[in-house]
Amino acid sequence: MMDGTWEHLIRQARLEPAARRENLYRQLLSKPTYVVHVGPAGRPETEIRSAAGVEFSLWADQDSAFGGVWVPVFSSPEKVAEYVQIRRVEAPAGQELYWMAHEPGRVYDLLESIDCFAGIRLDPCGDGGVSVLWPEVNALSEGRVPPEAPFRFELPLEELHLPRDAKIALAPMDPQLTGNDGQQAFFPEVGEPEPEELRSLVALRVGPESAEQDDVAWAPCRHFALALKSWLESEKGKAGKYADALVRSLIAFEMYGEAEALCLWLSEQDGNEAFAWIFLSAVYGRTGRLDSCAKLCERGMHKYKKERAFYLNQARAYAQLDDRMAAQESARRGLAHFPGDAALLRFL
Repeated sequence: MMDGTWEHLIRQARLEPAARRENLYRQLLSKPTYVVHVGPAGRPETEIRSAAGVEFSLWADQDSAFGGVWVPVFSSPEKVAEYVQIRRVEAPAGQELYWMAHEPGRVYDLLESIDCFAGIRLDPCGDGGVSVLWPEVNALSEGRVPPEAPFRFELPLEELHLPRDAKIALAPMDPQLTGNDGQQAFFPEVGEPEPEELRSLVALRVGPESAEQDDVAWAPCRHFALALKSWLESEKGKAGKYADALVRSLIAFEMYGEAEALCLWLSEQDGNEAFAWIFLSAVYGRTGRLDSCAKLCERGMHKYKKERAFYLNQARAYAQLDDRMAAQESARRGLAHFPGDAALLRFL
């Protein structure tokens, strides 16, 4: 039977986005968790572990707006069964669904290796569950209790100007909902943000060009990213200033799964491949997928020899892998095109 405290903490996090989550995180680190695996008929006898090279397949949901992958994680086998029944989940032909228990704290590093991984939904049965974002999952994978929200970010492009016809609504923060005072910014054209989205906020200048604090309003990061996406789509998919701003913002907000999915989409648009690969290699580097980063940079070096970022990102990846000789070789290859580059010289 599910621990009553466990159940209470999940319910509290769902209903009170501003509530502290330390006790919930400690439960996530100290109790077994369950995920839905998809595989050949016949339940495996052993736990699927996160060892390198192990192939695994999980049931997951893809975000319709950004393409990030959200993995349902459950606090008990009963919650798995409830989810499957409510969602009417069915395995692909010839496959079978089965829940798999993971020892306390063991599932999170496994999930981080998934392409476009954005986070987990805890017990998402009939009400969407509790969202645990990539940075929080990353902390859990290292055995750490994540910091408390709200997470505050700065816009990565100070020169970004909102479209002249952009509609922005300002209102006082609701301290009970957000745990914060100050101004809140919303973009009516992309709807209202979910309460949980108020846990990650970005500072926007909404008044005349000024450094006064009164000119700052806080927008939910995902909500603001949706507005950027709508402005990008108005450019008919061309990689212009809003594509650049959206990719940079998603990375700055640590929405890495969403940034990865966007880069993969942009790489398929005419003329955008180099732009997309540069940012995709940065995402791989920041999420610890260093082999993927090095391999993508190698492709970039051959196809786009004059793009400095590929040499630099590959050198960084090899340095983090403690392969000093490979990092030096990447730097030397870059210096052949960019003599005297200080960032590359640091690896020699």
